[in-house]
Amino acid sequence: MENVASLDITANGRIQVYTQYSRLYFYPSPHLTPEFVELSNIFIQKHRELKKQGRISSVLNPEYETRLLEGIKHWDGKTWK
Repeated sequence: MENVASLDITANGRIQVYTQYSRLYFYPSPHLTPEFVELSNIFIQKHRELKKQGRISSVLNPEYETRLLEGIKHWDGKTWK
């Protein structure tokens, strides 16, 4: 389970959610549905280390980011999605 480390409003008025453990930045839409993710340098470095050690085989690409977004549970006003 992931925790939110910080929740901020960016200079352009977007909500930015920074996660405590994975060190990812998530940006929800105005309706608070997951819209896009930004990989932090810490996340990218850790991914490289784990890949070099042979502990993971994933590739950081747009499909990876899509899967991250799809894994976020959010409330749509009626149900968790």
